[in-house]
Amino acid sequence: MLEAAADAAAPEASAEELPWALRNRAYNTWGGSTGGLFIDDPGIGAQGAVRLQLGLDAYSGDDFLFDGDSVEQNRQALSVSWTALAYLEFFAALHNRGTVSTVPNAESLHSMGDTALGVKVGGQLTDVLRLGGSLRLVMLNDVGTQEALLDATGIGLRASLAADLQGLDKPVPLIIRTNLDYYFDNSATVLEDIEDARYEAIDNPLDKDDEVRHLITRRERLGLGINRVDLFTLGIGLELPLELSEDFYLHPIADWRLGMPANRQDFNCPFFSSDEARGTPELGADDTCLDDAGFESWPMQLGVGLRVVPPVRGLGVILGADFGLGGTDVFVRELAPTAPFRLILALGYDYDAQPPAPQVPVLPPEPEGPPPSPTGRVTGTVTDASSAAPIAGAIVRLQGSELSALATDINGGFTSYELQIGPALFELSHPDYQAGSCAAQIGPTGGDVAVACTMAALPTTGSLLGRLQDQYGASVAGATVTLTGPTTVTVSSDVAGEFRHDGLAPGEYQVRVDSPLHLLRVTKATVDTRRQSTVSVALLSKPTKGTVRRTGSQITGRALRFDGATADLTREGNLAVAELADLLLRSPDIRRVRIQGNGGEQLALTRALTIKQRLVDAGVSDARLEAVGEPSGRVKLTILNE
Repeated sequence: MLEAAADAAAPEASAEELPWALRNRAYNTWGGSTGGLFIDDPGIGAQGAVRLQLGLDAYSGDDFLFDGDSVEQNRQALSVSWTALAYLEFFAALHNRGTVSTVPNAESLHSMGDTALGVKVGGQLTDVLRLGGSLRLVMLNDVGTQEALLDATGIGLRASLAADLQGLDKPVPLIIRTNLDYYFDNSATVLEDIEDARYEAIDNPLDKDDEVRHLITRRERLGLGINRVDLFTLGIGLELPLELSEDFYLHPIADWRLGMPANRQDFNCPFFSSDEARGTPELGADDTCLDDAGFESWPMQLGVGLRVVPPVRGLGVILGADFGLGGTDVFVRELAPTAPFRLILALGYDYDAQPPAPQVPVLPPEPEGPPPSPTGRVTGTVTDASSAAPIAGAIVRLQGSELSALATDINGGFTSYELQIGPALFELSHPDYQAGSCAAQIGPTGGDVAVACTMAALPTTGSLLGRLQDQYGASVAGATVTLTGPTTVTVSSDVAGEFRHDGLAPGEYQVRVDSPLHLLRVTKATVDTRRQSTVSVALLSKPTKGTVRRTGSQITGRALRFDGATADLTREGNLAVAELADLLLRSPDIRRVRIQGNGGEQLALTRALTIKQRLVDAGVSDARLEAVGEPSGRVKLTILNE
């Protein structure tokens, strides 16, 4: 688990260059192994690191186990983990639990010294992904008389996967973890002798498979953590390692777990509960069975918390809560109840075994040799070959040398390193200029030498390549293309339907395409400095018999029709709009056109706006068009030149 956000100022840093805390610091989960609140992380921290954590959680509430009851429970967990090898971690945890409830009578239960021992292996698959798995043994402290500790030992097998986005080239402070855990739960074994003794004391008992009065109650299952079935648990966790200041971090954490029961023990659950009896304190009255309760009784929890890592080496504090989302109000004889919530406080310490800084040996002084050869420096200026203006930010490299490149200042100046006597050839580069060079000579006595360097500017224009096709995908040759913008030029398309023009001033251009056999089309293109921009224009063939006519102040378009009672133009309607655009683009004397749709008032306006937008897309100026919501029996186009 990584405990720091990556340095955004150095996203290309290698893993060895990352801060020690980012690569190696880790803290224990509630169960003892390293991870979040409850979800394991496949990463296992630095080799040789030892981690300790003391955790406390508490629940206090009413009407939990029974109507009118008051339940208080607190738990303590002391854990330790040790990274023995770069891929191997050992961990252990000691858990205590105390529970007090008031209904049907005041009772206090304590479970002391439950012990977990485990081993985890894991490591990096990639810079982002980690994969691992663990095995743990959970030994319960006996509460009966036959010391059934060995029989009651549970076994947990867990697989874990983590995606740590701090490992990206541009790090993101987010760790995503997922766990799959199967726990062979033998905790019910510790109470077999108690249930046997209770059964023997019952007057007129039923057959043992049908009797419930001797079974431990839901209070006892909660207080002692007893389950009669195994649990297959799916867990997902998120952690955001945020660096607030140097060596001070906040880690919001969220862990979600769902336990799915598996009756490996083949427990035959006797069922005598009824809906009317639910909520009553009679012995066993509110305890049903998994087969009856189903998913509502499965334990599901959401843990949220904030880990605070102050600038104290190895220290970490967690404040959080664990909310019960399932198994909190439907109780079954196979499972311990899930508390509605628990408040969590944990104090952790990570002795990260960071190696001490290497000791630099003190070497005896070198014997004096002959005096060094004379050296000199080159002080130069780089200017524009045409305007003589200084060029800032030009890169200056000494040819044939591994010395770092220099950059000119705002006055175009640079000063080289100390150089040996003889010639010095400098290579010059700048994104706005052609590559160049300049030479200097360090004299036999050394000293500084001045040199003036010039660079020729790259062209500041761009080019535009266009392709013309008709509606069938065929190339359109012989079309006249007028480019209007910072520069105005006219070109023609070749047999492949292409046109090209170089030396265009950068900026936005209007592209007007006029072909004898096609409807006029106007679109836009942007030309960038020293780049070839491209534009594709689709043209529509002129209809053999046009449907759009100009008569006086009216324009008629009998094919301007819509699909049913919608504002969607039919195929013929789209072609008619293209004809209308051609007419307007070729008729600059038509200064403004009012568009009235047909249908009801709202539909008429929507249809008028549809036609207007299609005309604007075809290159007609928005200022020449007016869409109104005055309904008409048909689409009506009126020329407004006054």
